[in-house]
Amino acid sequence: MPLILADQNMELGMTRNSLIAMTFAAMLTSVSAHAQSTPQPAPTVAPPKPGFSDRDAEALRRDIQSSLKTAVAQNLKLTADEATRFWPVYEQYAAEIIAVKAAQKTLIQEYAVQFGGYDDKAATQFIKRWLEVDLKLAELRVSAIPRFNKVLPGVKAATFFQIERTLTAAIDLQISSQIPLLQSQADRPVN
Repeated sequence: MPLILADQNMELGMTRNSLIAMTFAAMLTSVSAHAQSTPQPAPTVAPPKPGFSDRDAEALRRDIQSSLKTAVAQNLKLTADEATRFWPVYEQYAAEIIAVKAAQKTLIQEYAVQFGGYDDKAATQFIKRWLEVDLKLAELRVSAIPRFNKVLPGVKAATFFQIERTLTAAIDLQISSQIPLLQSQADRPVN
């Protein structure tokens, strides 16, 4: 059965969450790019536009979190007792994810500003920091398993992680697909 998302009976690929993530990525990066399935000449990359404010980012983050919570509520079948125990643990976990993801938001904002000025050393540092965020997220998920297992049976706890991971992977894919490849920075017009 496909995941039900954000009050819509749509499969994962065609959801409000995906549209929000694409908008978020476009606004944060402020540069255009297209994912390429086969090698082609690098696209022309537009210079960055005025930034995406922290207020805008916060409003969008709240909207995404609300949509994710709705999707979890619609797809994770909980008894009333399980729900009472689950949601406080979920809220704490969501706050921890947001804290780790803040570093990713900062990286995307830096990338939008620095794009066109990366040298080999800066590019290596950028990707290392990006992968460190991925590691922290994985570590957080692993460390959260016992907390969820205390409030839910194992199958339901695992189902929660399956739902959460699927949704966040879809959002991450949308964000990543909007970030231009670093090697295309040479094609950026000079102001």
